[in-house]
Amino acid sequence: MAEARKCVKRSQTWSGVCGISSHCARQCKTWEKAKRGGFCDWDGFGRACFCKFC
Repeated sequence: MAEARKCVKRSQTWSGVCGISSHCARQCKTWEKAKRGGFCDWDGFGRACFCKFC
């Protein structure tokens, strides 16, 4: 479980509500060099983009 938290991090470059996971994944790969893309999910304040690094 601890390793999963290291692999997934909230995007540092995404702004606003995350509604389309494919857009989030593209930005994670392009701007943050996330190997596995990203996805939209709830973070307590609304929907955010999370990047997958491993």
